[in-house]
Amino acid sequence: MTAKPCLVCQEVKAFSEFDRVKNGDKYGLSGKCKACRREYMREYVARERATNPERNRARARACYHRNADTYRAKQREYTRQHPEVFVAKSARRRARISVNGGHFTPRDVTVQLERQAHLCFYCADPLVLEGEGKYNVDHFIPLARGGTNGPNNIVCACPPCNQSKRDRLPWEWMPHRFDSPL
Repeated sequence: MTAKPCLVCQEVKAFSEFDRVKNGDKYGLSGKCKACRREYMREYVARERATNPERNRARARACYHRNADTYRAKQREYTRQHPEVFVAKSARRRARISVNGGHFTPRDVTVQLERQAHLCFYCADPLVLEGEGKYNVDHFIPLARGGTNGPNNIVCACPPCNQSKRDRLPWEWMPHRFDSPL
C-alpha cells in the first residue's frame, strides 16, 4: 500500500503527500495531508495574529533584537545590490523636507533626549546612545504625512519602534498609547 485517505479532505493520496511525524499512524505519517495542514496553519496564524497583536509585536521586537546583526546585514546587502532604490528614496525624502520646511540641530536632539530621560518615546525602553543599535531621531508626524523637519516634531526612538512606525501617524501605529486628535 502506497496511498491512504486524508482525515480532513477524505481524498486518497500517495504517502509522499503526508508529513512524517513521531506519533503518526502505523506508517509514521500524519493524518492530514500536506495541503490540508498548510491550510489549517494559514488559518491558525491569521486567527492568532488577530487575537493577540500585542504579543505578536513583542515577539517580533524580541526576534529583531536577537537577530539585529543579521537584519542589518541583509539591509546593507539589499542597498548595495539595488542602489537605485536607495537613491530614489533619498531624493523623495529631501524633497519632502524642502516642501515641509523646518530644521533641527544636534542641540535640539540633545534637549529632546534629556526631556525623554534617555528612554524611547514610544516603548519607554532605555535608548542606546552610541554604537550598534543607537537611537533614531523620528518625526512624530511623518514627513510623508505633512510633518515638519523642525525641533517641535522630533522625538528619539529605539530602532525597532522607528522602523516599525514607518510613515504612519502615532495613533494609527500605536492606538492603545495615543488618542486620535480627530
